Amino acid sequence: MKKLLFSLIIISFLMGGLSVLAQGTSTVSSGIAPDSPLYFLKTWKENIQLFFTFGAENKAKQFLRLTDIRLAEYQKMIEKGKTEIAQKVLDKYEKQLNNATQKIEELKNKGKNVESLKQKLEEKKNKNIACPMDAKLCPDGSYVSRTGPNCEFAACPTDETANWKTYRNEQYGFEVKYPLDWNYHTGGGFGVITFYQGEWGGEGDILLIVNKGFLEEEYQKTKKASEDSNQCLLEKCSIDQFYKTPNECKGKCEISESTISVAGKDCKVIIIKDNPIGFSKRVFIGAEDYFLQFISSFKGQAILDQMLSTFKFTGTSTNETANWKTYKNEEYGFEIKYPSGWSYGKNIFTNSSSWVFCPSNLKDSDLSIVCKVKGTPKPTYEDGMIFLFTYINDPKPNNPNYHYLGFNNGTYFYLFNESINNSSIVNQMISTFKFLQ
Repeated sequence: MKKLLFSLIIISFLMGGLSVLAQGTSTVSSGIAPDSPLYFLKTWKENIQLFFTFGAENKAKQFLRLTDIRLAEYQKMIEKGKTEIAQKVLDKYEKQLNNATQKIEELKNKGKNVESLKQKLEEKKNKNIACPMDAKLCPDGSYVSRTGPNCEFAACPTDETANWKTYRNEQYGFEVKYPLDWNYHTGGGFGVITFYQGEWGGEGDILLIVNKGFLEEEYQKTKKASEDSNQCLLEKCSIDQFYKTPNECKGKCEISESTISVAGKDCKVIIIKDNPIGFSKRVFIGAEDYFLQFISSFKGQAILDQMLSTFKFTGTSTNETANWKTYKNEEYGFEIKYPSGWSYGKNIFTNSSSWVFCPSNLKDSDLSIVCKVKGTPKPTYEDGMIFLFTYINDPKPNNPNYHYLGFNNGTYFYLFNESINNSSIVNQMISTFKFLQ
């Protein structure tokens, strides 16, 4: 009795297989769904049908038929929102499509006419498949969706900056990453931090400047200077010609302006086109009481863009100057803090508007002078003073002892210091300098 029952089951499967082959391209029903506990019976039946399907052509047709069933099942799972099951069904679809391709190749190698089968195969491959709407979380916090004919997840974006070094500025509360094989140099005047590869001072260096003053004013000043520049490559010349005969290949610069997002802030950008020497890109980032400039040459622009993607404010800026004294000048419209034990006075050795700050051990008993002087017949201040200078015309001093503070109402402001012992104090004083509104 059991043998008879088994035989009847086999016959029913075989008849099912023959009927499937006979249906051709008629509408396909998904039948038992993949989320059913009885789905294993369906796959069992399909495997037995395949086992008793003889000949490469019949097997190719059967595999093609099964791909239609898989797509019907897949669509049903998508409609139910069961994306994991849908993806497993899609994997089976790809496997059966590959099996059909192999059988068609076998027939082709035997000299059989496979044009009809190849056409059906291409129709299956060209079907638009609606991919599941689930998303994959990438290590960088972004998400990618499924795409392509196999509905595979798109590749996560590669973070080339993952192993970069980090420059962190506790005083101003920000950090930025820079390449692993690069270094940075602080100082050199104007409060500059230079990121460089190889030797400091190369064409690919990237500068970071902390500025006091008004961002918009500095931006407009930079824009005008860029527009007035005559150092850009003329269209008629190549880069090689520019270096060989620069006077014949230099001309007016063309600039472009844009806005990009850095650390959640809208930042202004100036790009000088066709500028093979000097700086060609400047990015202005505004903060609470200061602003930053990132500056790069043409060669450094790609690295700069990656560095900007890592820039962030840390919110951990220190305030060691909280108890310092404040010098305010209403005439020139600025104020600056200096250490509580220090004194300040008018610089008596210059006709220009400038001031001197001196530590307690260099105070003079003569209140009209304030800070100690030395030397005869040409007296000057004792070593260890810090000076604040103003200039109507920017002298651009090529001297690391000058520290640029800002520009306001046609006047440039600098701190000047020659004492290594004062370096930390100078940096802190720079951080407190601001123009009065």
